[in-house]
Amino acid sequence: TYNYGGSYPSYYWEYLDVTYTTTSPQLSVSPTSLSQTITQGQNAASQSFGTWNAGGGTLNYTISTNAPWLSVSPTNGASSGATNSHIVAYSSANLAVGSYSGTITVSAPTANNSPQTISVSLTVLPQTSTIGFDVGYLYDKSGTLAHTNSIAVLVVDVGTNGLVDPQPDSPLG
Repeated sequence: TYNYGGSYPSYYWEYLDVTYTTTSPQLSVSPTSLSQTITQGQNAASQSFGTWNAGGGTLNYTISTNAPWLSVSPTNGASSGATNSHIVAYSSANLAVGSYSGTITVSAPTANNSPQTISVSLTVLPQTSTIGFDVGYLYDKSGTLAHTNSIAVLVVDVGTNGLVDPQPDSPLG
């Protein structure tokens, strides 16, 4: 109440500008790409990535993958700012030699920057074979004992991870 020199009370109003902001959840993931190189027949070692809320409130999210050889655990989570770790597993032992790509998608319905993706690349290399031999028992094409500093060895991979002698009638066969 404000009395302004008269007998009637008058009212004095002040207006205040109040500004407030609400921060919506912001989905964050790191790293944004993963890469592995393995030898055929192996499962790649697991890797991990982090997911967290870089905004306000609580962020609930789910995780999915688009490749049958790629999986993530756990497949959901919640964050109010702390980073949650997720394990990426590769079921790659039965994959053929070649390059593979997949995507991990993290979705949060309340985040305005959802979804976030992590690109995954996997390279499967052919198996290699190691051949051990005793030079005392190597023969050249004529059947003569080969000299130890002039040995030529021909190896043919038949694609079944086995080796075959290309000249079965030679002393090597």
